[in-house]
Amino acid sequence: MIKRFTLLLGAVTTILVLVVFGTWFYRYSEGWSIVNSLYFTVMTLTTVGYGDFVPSHDVSKIVTVVYGIISIPIMLFILGVLAENYFEVRMKGLESRLRDILSQEKEIEEEIEETEEKIVNAKKSAIIE
Repeated sequence: MIKRFTLLLGAVTTILVLVVFGTWFYRYSEGWSIVNSLYFTVMTLTTVGYGDFVPSHDVSKIVTVVYGIISIPIMLFILGVLAENYFEVRMKGLESRLRDILSQEKEIEEEIEETEEKIVNAKKSAIIE
């Protein structure tokens, strides 16, 4: 549980750092509003890139290239880790449910065997009488 929490905390922290850095950089290098800077940063990180905002200064373009090369693989890795974590938790829940079902099945089979024995014994005692 602690490992999962640490992993999740690290992933969220890394995403926040990437978003805050990108937003801050574009806010001051391009002079965009915080909302537009955040929007461009998230569009870059998620590789959506609608093209409605583009860096206009050479330094911003170079930083965007480096930022994309570094941050996009990091985002993909983090999303992969989060997806793996989600499915691991989901599988544990399904395994638990399956164990419960199999346990109930065993109990039902035992009840059937007991009932069959009672029927056989009842038939034997009916034949003897």
